[in-house]
Amino acid sequence: PYEIVLGAAPVATPENAGTLSYGDAIIGALRPGAAAAWVFNAETGDVIDIDVEAGDLGSDIVLQLQGPDGFTIQQVDRTSAGGDEAIRAFLVPISGAWRIVLREYFGDRAGYRLELRRTP
Repeated sequence: PYEIVLGAAPVATPENAGTLSYGDAIIGALRPGAAAAWVFNAETGDVIDIDVEAGDLGSDIVLQLQGPDGFTIQQVDRTSAGGDEAIRAFLVPISGAWRIVLREYFGDRAGYRLELRRTP
């Protein structure tokens, strides 16, 4: 007989990768099984764009935006391996220290380019 067990794959606790400001573009890398958290300060009413470009065709980057309370506000994984992810025209509802969390869907090593912009 066969037994099939379904469950969520464990997600790594994000490591502090650094601080971002509007207009920053960062080149980074995720270690196998790791997640990276970038912190930025935002004010109520800011409208922001976040772009993540996968560093190679085999990487599947998952993008999360977490509010000052630590809860995930949005998670984006629209494309398969090698695709780019983005959050566009997000209206910041509350001032504080926000986090962008990146991880590789399969837990592999992955290079990326991350850009944070405030839009007019």
